[in-house]
Amino acid sequence: MPANNKKNAFFYFVLEMLKKSGSKMDIKDACKDPEISDKWKHMSEHEKAKYKAMEKTAKPNQKKRTGLGEDLSELERERMREKQFADDMREYITNKVITSRQENRLQYMMFYVIHCNYYYKRIVPERKETEFCPAEICIIECNIQEGIRRVYLQHVTPKIKIGYSAEARTHSDSTHNIPVAAHFGDKTFKEMYEDICKFIMPGKEGTRLPPLFTLRQKLEICSSVTSIMDQLAEAAGEPTDLIRIYSLEDLFASIYNASLDHVATTFEPLHAQIELSKDPYCYVYGIQCDYHTALKGGMPFCSQSFVKRWFFLICDFVCQNLNVVPIQGVHAPPKVPIETSILNSSMKNLTMNDSKRATSSMSDISLKVKQRIAEKNNKLDDEKEISIIMHTRNDINEKLKTQEPVERPLRTPYTRSAGYHQPNVALNQANFPELGQKKRNH
Repeated sequence: MPANNKKNAFFYFVLEMLKKSGSKMDIKDACKDPEISDKWKHMSEHEKAKYKAMEKTAKPNQKKRTGLGEDLSELERERMREKQFADDMREYITNKVITSRQENRLQYMMFYVIHCNYYYKRIVPERKETEFCPAEICIIECNIQEGIRRVYLQHVTPKIKIGYSAEARTHSDSTHNIPVAAHFGDKTFKEMYEDICKFIMPGKEGTRLPPLFTLRQKLEICSSVTSIMDQLAEAAGEPTDLIRIYSLEDLFASIYNASLDHVATTFEPLHAQIELSKDPYCYVYGIQCDYHTALKGGMPFCSQSFVKRWFFLICDFVCQNLNVVPIQGVHAPPKVPIETSILNSSMKNLTMNDSKRATSSMSDISLKVKQRIAEKNNKLDDEKEISIIMHTRNDINEKLKTQEPVERPLRTPYTRSAGYHQPNVALNQANFPELGQKKRNH
């Protein structure tokens, strides 16, 4: 049949033959039947005219679409692809964790965690997807026993498309604070992709590169990582599915469940998502990259800080179960004294515009203010007693200064108040007439 799926005259002939014979043969198989085809060839044009008329009046199959004009069949295929991807991901994670547990090397199971920052995002109509302009890429290689082993960090020189400068600047100011005019060299996307492949090569499993794990439930984080990695792969001429992006929540839940001897209640990926969203190490110093350490802001949004915080949280849940002693800097954040932290360098560069960002508890100014307030309070305590001067009643001002407070005795219970007394005048109709009495008299 034609490519537009319109039914021809032969189709209607075959359909009629099947109805007459009562056969349950599939229409596609019947069209290929040599006997039916031979009969159609030997029919006269007058006999075929009936079926050709049916062909002309028939309408081609109309695709079902959504209210936005999207093809429902295409959406269904996309949903099936996503479901297949999720099933493959869970099967991979489950097999990897169970195998490591059975071989008593769960604490040595190596995995890679990724986070990407971006300047702006735009919709690409021809590909029907959102594209993110990369700003920073960070990947860590880690396992529970050794903690963070290696770190890959790449800042990207921005190539802002026309019309997106304001959006890029706004997003940068509200998150990672990397300037849109920053320059980090001329490394191409192809070179970055090759560097990433070399970095994760030790985790290669057979012929496939290991997957990279990130927060899939955080749509913006997952979408930015997927988009940026796809751009790098396309620039290198490699398939976009060569490096898979898997769920860190699922990995976290699987490792935690496998680390327990007896699982009373299964730790689900949703529980992992909730714990990761708490982000207890968000404002810890000493885990950011050197570039963000020198910046005045954006440290909680540093990509290196993100991946380290996620791994440290996993270690908080798993290390004790696997008898691993946490080490600061590799399993937990390092302890950085405030005097030697980045606060010193940041405070030296403070300007008047930065004063709103500085909190009183983090500066030397707060100590001076507290001392000044304490001195004022001490002075107030030493001052004379405050006197009330009533300028409208000067004649009694002197009495108010020297008058002693009047002490009244308490009233005996169940007795009338001194302010209450019976009237001496007896009320009657003459001195207290009834309301409306005069009107009735008249």
